[in-house]
Amino acid sequence: MAELLKRKYDIVVLKVQLRRLKSGDEEVSFKVQYSPHGIFTEGPAKVYPAESICKADPRVADRSTSPQSFFQLPQDMLEELASWMNAECDYGQPLWVHLVSPYGLLRFVAWEEQLGHALGRPILMLPDFLFRQPREAARSIDIVICCSAPASWEEHHVQRAIAEAIYATYEIERDRVTAHIFVDHPTRAMVEHALYAAPRPSFSIQFYSPVPSVLPVQLDELSYAEDDLSLKTSWLDWIKLSLKGKSVDVVHFICHGYLSDRRGGLQFSKYPLEGGLSKRATPVNADEVTNFLTQLGAWSTVFTSLEDNVSPLGLRALADEIAQTRPGPMMMCKQGSTGLNTLAEAYRFLFSAYVPTPPQSPGLFIYCQPALAALPTYLSDVTEETTSVDFTRKSLARNSEQERVANLVSSESFYEPLYQTAEDVPLNIAATERFAEQVELRYQKLARDEVVSSDSTTSVVDTVFETVNKLRSAVASLNAKGGL
Repeated sequence: MAELLKRKYDIVVLKVQLRRLKSGDEEVSFKVQYSPHGIFTEGPAKVYPAESICKADPRVADRSTSPQSFFQLPQDMLEELASWMNAECDYGQPLWVHLVSPYGLLRFVAWEEQLGHALGRPILMLPDFLFRQPREAARSIDIVICCSAPASWEEHHVQRAIAEAIYATYEIERDRVTAHIFVDHPTRAMVEHALYAAPRPSFSIQFYSPVPSVLPVQLDELSYAEDDLSLKTSWLDWIKLSLKGKSVDVVHFICHGYLSDRRGGLQFSKYPLEGGLSKRATPVNADEVTNFLTQLGAWSTVFTSLEDNVSPLGLRALADEIAQTRPGPMMMCKQGSTGLNTLAEAYRFLFSAYVPTPPQSPGLFIYCQPALAALPTYLSDVTEETTSVDFTRKSLARNSEQERVANLVSSESFYEPLYQTAEDVPLNIAATERFAEQVELRYQKLARDEVVSSDSTTSVVDTVFETVNKLRSAVASLNAKGGL
């Protein structure tokens, strides 16, 4: 029986749900979902008090030397899950973790680390929504690597992280791969000196110098401008201006995190020209990061959590929020837990034109849709359309309206031929597509959470989706005429 089940599995999901009881206490439910013989099946739930898993306020935990020790999964659950997967699943088959929104402090659990160590398998996070893969250029990929760390932190961690990120881009299989490097001014020379030549003609590296015209104040004015809000965007403005209207696909941030209440963000050096010369840091929150990614047309985000990260929980909270609000894949790699080859394998998995096997590492926190992961070879009698998609809909969709809204998202586009043939997707098209995807995702989540109902708002939702497609059509038409 076990062998039959092995041959018929599609994906195995650990569904995790936080529930509030009438007493005011909270409990966490763990339930395995799988699909033997193509039949959606749920295992029995294991339930634990939430306080037995999340043992401290994240702001308190983040100041400790071991923040993750305050957020631990039950040992008996891990052992039972490992035993079941070893008996019923093929070697190397990944486990997908589905956190049902809202999940509160569970966002601070290092799922990839704890489950990865217990199971010895790839761990992938399943977003709490249904969405196709974001549209991307088929032949080329542009990756921004943005690295900033104020003084008082170890520079060699930063330099090593940049080198590892650039090395990882070497491993992407595309017709053209370009890495755009933005680092603190004092760091640039050291990084350039350490880099080898590009490994093949299709790969190129471009370094950018800080542009004074986008920096709002002079160095000697910084001490008087601690509260100047324009300083928050000097790094992001520098990147946008330097790219000169070029769209990108991926942005990889190598920065320290910060935590404000339960939301996370990034810390940049106060001024790109200063970099490690300044101890002052500028926080950038999730909303600013999201807007920046949309304006660049980026469909994927990567974070490196440095070994001396001042706020690992803050960076994890930011990564989780980005993953749950943007349709594209998100990855956070923990420096010291991932080797050079591991990050390269993760880049190949997420960004190569073909779809390899998901990487296995307790230091890789990856959110993506199941369509990105290749179906195992033993699924010879089923297709992705009849398994991965159907299973995911049954696993994720909470009501018929959410599934209906998800189905409104078109798999075709007015500029699909451009994405398939062009080496560079124009910024106006890429940014419009990212904006449209987020609108579509927002309305699906409203349906999921039953904020909108099928009785009263069907026509409104349909009108919104029609308007989004008209926007796509208008931008495509203007772009063809050279109007934007």
